[in-house]
Amino acid sequence: MSFPVPVSARNCTMLWRSRGRRMFSLRPLSMIGKKDTSILESQRAKRPISPHLTIYEPEISWYLSSLHRITGIFLGTGFFVLTISVGIGSLFGGEDCRSTAVVRITEWYRHNVNAKLDYGMRAVTAYFFAFHGWNGVRHLVWDMGKELSNCGVYRTGVGVLVLSVLTGAYSLSRT
Repeated sequence: MSFPVPVSARNCTMLWRSRGRRMFSLRPLSMIGKKDTSILESQRAKRPISPHLTIYEPEISWYLSSLHRITGIFLGTGFFVLTISVGIGSLFGGEDCRSTAVVRITEWYRHNVNAKLDYGMRAVTAYFFAFHGWNGVRHLVWDMGKELSNCGVYRTGVGVLVLSVLTGAYSLSRT
């Protein structure tokens, strides 16, 4: 029987060599002492995560991607809150369940939300819906394999912003 021979093979130690077989442990070899570890950990704590975001120049695609996700979250949350409230209202409604729930929600909204807050909520919803829709069209254009160059991405981003402002203003003027 042979004794274990420590051999480093990708941070593994060889336990023993027996009849031509090698058995390895997944236990990493320790190269430094415990007191040196604290110095190493303090040095690592001061280093930024690589690559750090501060070394990159912000681009329009970052902002539009983040805004697309944010608008999707707000629009989806609003949709589900309204849908669930109508569903719960229809469970406890009278003979005409759905219309009773919608009437109750509409009356509550008119009595409890002032005009400025109502206009602000309509504006946010209009612009979010316009942006999310036009940016979705932009993604469909990309799915067709078009406008995938840097110039095309920038051009479609500016187009989405312009169309969103125009569509949001138009839909807000119609309410």
